[in-house]
Amino acid sequence: SSRWIWCNIIYGLFCIILAVIAIIVRMYMAKFKKNAVKMYYGIFILNIIGLTIYSILLPIVLDSYVIDMDYSSIANNTVIGVAYIASNIKYFKKRAYMFVN
Repeated sequence: SSRWIWCNIIYGLFCIILAVIAIIVRMYMAKFKKNAVKMYYGIFILNIIGLTIYSILLPIVLDSYVIDMDYSSIANNTVIGVAYIASNIKYFKKRAYMFVN
């Protein structure tokens, strides 16, 4: 189905854009810029949102959302992402004095 291909192309472009943003954020973090940590969290939040939207839309595009919808993987990805962000919040709170440029 061409709809499946377009869904994957759009998600692939989203991932490429997210990778470019990640490189920019990495440079901000290396220079200890003031908002670098917030941008770092933003990457993970965008990733969780993008993956969730993709996971919900793909079965709908394939017309198999009733049978194949895998809510557990969406929940697992979200829980792992939130746990990762929470651990990073703790990590960067201890180092907040470094990001003042």
